[in-house]
Amino acid sequence: STCFHTHLCLCIKPFVTFHDPPLLYDLTPLSPDTEPQFYSVLEVIRAAVSRHAQSLKPVPIQ
Repeated sequence: STCFHTHLCLCIKPFVTFHDPPLLYDLTPLSPDTEPQFYSVLEVIRAAVSRHAQSLKPVPIQ
């Protein structure tokens, strides 16, 4: 990956956000056995994905 399009590398200290303590995310997959509201959560996620997909517009290949 390069920074040619910006003419400036944004991967250096002034442009990077540091978190102390680091952020922690629990990315454990949900299942009907571990989450009582599994199917409700899944329905909300699917509706959001559908709305997002419908909002996308084709763009020319760059």
